[in-house]
Amino acid sequence: MWKYTCLYILFCEVAYRRYLFLKMKFMSLFHF
Repeated sequence: MWKYTCLYILFCEVAYRRYLFLKMKFMSLFHF
C-alpha cells in the first residue's frame, strides 16, 4: 500500500509540473 501511495504522489507531482510548464509556455506564446 505504501509503495503505491509513493508512486501516486510522484506521478501527480510530475503531471502538475508538466501542466505548469505548458501553462507558462502558452502564456508566453499569447503575450506578444
